[in-house]
Amino acid sequence: MSKSQVSAASIISSELVAPGSDKGQMIASTALTYIGSKYVFGGTSPSGFDCSGFAYFVLKRSGVDVGRTLWQQ
Repeated sequence: MSKSQVSAASIISSELVAPGSDKGQMIASTALTYIGSKYVFGGTSPSGFDCSGFAYFVLKRSGVDVGRTLWQQ
């Protein structure tokens, strides 16, 4: 795990995920799996994400239905 991944894990687990939240832990765990993925404009898969595509993919994988675009999210 790289230094940036460790830092991201610390931020996610200590500041954004409520203690005891199974859904939050699932979202954080899924997101951490894909940190460092290639950036691709309009991308929504592990082969390449854009910012909102990353959020869309991670949340959908975790059972949270959100829109695809920044404005929908």
